[in-house]
This record gives sequence, structure tokens and C-alpha cells, in this order.
Amino acid sequence: MRKQIANIITTSRIISSICLLLCPVFSISFYIIYLYCGITDMADGAIARRTKSDSKLGAILDTIADSVFGAVCFVKILPTMQFPVWLWIWIVIIAIIKIGNIVWGLIYNKKLISLHTILNKATGFLLFLFPLTLGFIEPVYSSAAVCLIATLSAIDEMWHIRMGNKVFSILLSCQHNRRIDSKSYQRITIIDSTHLLWKIILWNYSLYLFAFSIKSESLT
Repeated sequence: MRKQIANIITTSRIISSICLLLCPVFSISFYIIYLYCGITDMADGAIARRTKSDSKLGAILDTIADSVFGAVCFVKILPTMQFPVWLWIWIVIIAIIKIGNIVWGLIYNKKLISLHTILNKATGFLLFLFPLTLGFIEPVYSSAAVCLIATLSAIDEMWHIRMGNKVFSILLSCQHNRRIDSKSYQRITIIDSTHLLWKIILWNYSLYLFAFSIKSESLT
């Protein structure tokens, strides 16, 4: 039974997320269930590691719980937001990239890939905080900040999914030969260096886009 505590908590998050659909948005009941979902999202993984009950089933349940919670929040919260057109376009672009990542993973890796990168976790955390900040932060500004990190996260995820197979094949070849030759090391170094350069360019462009969006909003 102790080994199933984490999975039970994750399952409760799925049920609680569905219950959010029945609550008036931004009501007390909505926020209570919303906070419960956020707390259990952090707790189930920690409990699974502490009880050494990490499992494939747990990972699948966690992905389902995150997806259900995210979908319910979008359905409940987005219709209440009055965003400018440019922000809606930005959100659609992020969604297209994320869907493209899923499709790419299914086609080339024959499985659903869910990457728990630092940027993905940061995006999830900011998205969770967004409804809690509506009372004292202008939604356009907080939404632009979330979109900034989400854009970096989506493109970084795309890089990992598309370049991951190349790095894996190189390392597999090295493992088979029981050594890393200079050519393989050079190829891995080039991939890592290109990844770092791409992140720097992307970060600077995203900051420019963020500053431009804030400036455009202040002029309207």
C-alpha cells in the first residue's frame, strides 16, 4: 500500500482537475481545488522518490494528470481573459510548436515523449501562478512573461527531441566500441556548442519580443 501512495495522490489530482469544471471560475471553491492540484503535483513525485516507488505507471498517470489539469485550466480561465491580438497569436504559435514536438516524437521515436526540462518546469510553475496573480498584476504583463518562458521551453524541447537521437546514436556507437574516438567527441561537442549558441540567440530574440510587446501595450 505504501508503494501506491504516490499513484493515489496523482489519481486524486486527475479527479480534482475534472471537479474544477463544476466550480465557478475564480470562486473560493475553484481556488481551493486549484491549490490542491498544484500541491499534489509537487508532492506525488517527492513521495514516489522517497518511497522508491517510481514506476512507468506513475509517470503515465503524472502526464495524464498534468494534461487534464492544464486543459481544464485553459477551458475555464482563457475565455475570461481579454488579451490583445498579438498575445493570442503568440499563444497559438507556442501551441503549434508544442503539438509539432509531440507529432515529431510519435513519428520518429514511435512513442509519446514528455521532457521534464528546467524550462518546462519553469513554464508550468509560472502558468500555475498566473491565476493567483490576477488581483495585483496586469494580466497582459504576466501573460507576456509566461509566453516568453513557454516559447523558450517549446523550442528547447524541440531541440532535445530532434537532436537527441543523433547524440544517442553517437553514444551507442561509442559504447559498442568501448571508447569515444576523437571524431565522435567532436560531433558531440559541435552539437552541444550549437545548442548553447541557439539558446543565446533565442533568449535575446525572446527578450526583444517581450520588450516590444510591452512597449506596444503601453502605447495603446
